[in-house]
Amino acid sequence: MFKIVGMDAKEFPQFPKFDGKSLSSTPASTIHEMIERTIFSVSTDETRYSLNGVFVEEAEGGKVRMVATDGHRLAFEEKPVGSIGLSKGVILPRKGLAELKKLLESGTDGVVSLGFKENMGLVIKDKIELFMRLIDGDFPDYTKVIPKGNPNIAKLEHDELLQALRRVSILSSERYKGIRMEFSDGKVSISANNPDLGEAVEEIEAEYNGKAISIGFNARYLLDVLGILGGDGEINIELKDELSPSIIRKGGVDSYLYVLMPMRL
Repeated sequence: MFKIVGMDAKEFPQFPKFDGKSLSSTPASTIHEMIERTIFSVSTDETRYSLNGVFVEEAEGGKVRMVATDGHRLAFEEKPVGSIGLSKGVILPRKGLAELKKLLESGTDGVVSLGFKENMGLVIKDKIELFMRLIDGDFPDYTKVIPKGNPNIAKLEHDELLQALRRVSILSSERYKGIRMEFSDGKVSISANNPDLGEAVEEIEAEYNGKAISIGFNARYLLDVLGILGGDGEINIELKDELSPSIIRKGGVDSYLYVLMPMRL
């Protein structure tokens, strides 16, 4: 016989009651994609509490936005999924979204039901109900972070850029992963220099006719976004100068953008 010490059921957190009218249905594949394209940019610094989750809000035209940032980069996704019952933006915690992502990976067919009440969010997929306690805090005004008017645009083949970055980053600094990208007519040079290991330089073709720009980036942050924007196609890098944030987009995809701050090398 076993006797196990338990807790009084009254001490277990009470969940708000959701009725069917307060829930909205959304394609599971859309929610999964939006989480995948933003969650990797969530801050892991526990002292920056309001950045430890993904900001979700409704936009005009029945669209929903998800935004995540760690102060060095920002991921922004906007999809036409209809109203999800939000009068103002909320912050969904990273751990809760990671569990939801796992749940959706078991089957992205069909729809999920979403609802928000008090300080909780509810997602229903098939017979599973997942509650998330919302992060109580103010998400920064991300619209001020997204640069406007970056006139120098480089268009590169996705896989070629990804493979070049993987090779060059091997010789980048172990801690900071800094690489330099030099943009000039028709090409981009990618380089890394590590006094303990050596240096690497690769040159790839690009559609570029803006001013010559030499800018430093964290290679890991670039590899992260290229990984979630997988597949064939074109990557557009929009630049202003060496010290200003750049925007990375997938060619032909207007719903997603990635803002990356430069590094001093």
